[in-house]
Amino acid sequence: MLSKITSENFDNFYNILYDSFPKNELRPKGNMQRTMENEKYILLSFCEENRIIGGTAIWRLTDFIFIEYLAVDKAFRNKGTGAEILKELKALYNLPLVLEAEPPETDMAKRRIGFYQRNGFFLNTYPYEQPAYSEKQAAVPLVIMTSEGYINPERFTEVKRAIYKEVYNKDI
Repeated sequence: MLSKITSENFDNFYNILYDSFPKNELRPKGNMQRTMENEKYILLSFCEENRIIGGTAIWRLTDFIFIEYLAVDKAFRNKGTGAEILKELKALYNLPLVLEAEPPETDMAKRRIGFYQRNGFFLNTYPYEQPAYSEKQAAVPLVIMTSEGYINPERFTEVKRAIYKEVYNKDI
């Protein structure tokens, strides 16, 4: 079951993220802790026997949920945990889900995209970059996946604008 992450269990969740994501795609720890003060930013853990085994960082935007991160502890991968997190997220918010993914250029990226597709997401092929989290990093070429079918160019621009503004504090 998904439950809100607190400052007391934040480190456990962040360690799972740190082990799961390329460092250039990961929000720095202090930045994430400060961002938790934003009411639109919600960190949710998924626990088994009082241990965090996965979770998600989301943004509740105007008409969709942006999944910034979804991660599962290495020991619990390939056991349906990620699918269960997505299922609970869909039920909890009843809004379209949107996420960024690496382009399908490596075997691992293709596996991740396949996971999301098996869980009802659609790969949109419009050009997209995740803005850098700091001046020391570069923007990261990614793709947008959506849970409510493919989106048209106008909707893609709306979604991108909302993500850039709320998540990355950038205007397009």
